[in-house]
Amino acid sequence: MGTAAIPANVKDNIEFHFLPNYNSSTLYVYMFFAEIQKLQANQTREFNIFVNGDILNNYPINPLYLQSVYHIALTEKPLDIWINKTSRSTLPPLLNAIEIYTTRNLSQSATYQTDGMFLDT
Repeated sequence: MGTAAIPANVKDNIEFHFLPNYNSSTLYVYMFFAEIQKLQANQTREFNIFVNGDILNNYPINPLYLQSVYHIALTEKPLDIWINKTSRSTLPPLLNAIEIYTTRNLSQSATYQTDGMFLDT
């Protein structure tokens, strides 16, 4: 958590797009945020997270210095994430880490129905 992705331009946002290779039912997304620099009194880093166009957080995220916070999203594919700075923010948003897990629906039974049929005898 000592490094972060930060847009080069203070006016830019972070955009992330993910499309799994197979037909998944749900994507579990974990995003981690921690301020990596000590901010000056006149600096503010504040942002909102949008997942597929819907706001994820109820209030703007204002990460604390070296203290990790995370947000979880559950969504159907495809996944589009925008991390947008607020109008009050003097610094661009940051993202320290992201993890994406997918579930996979298996259309076939993992075992034969007759497996274990004679175990109780």
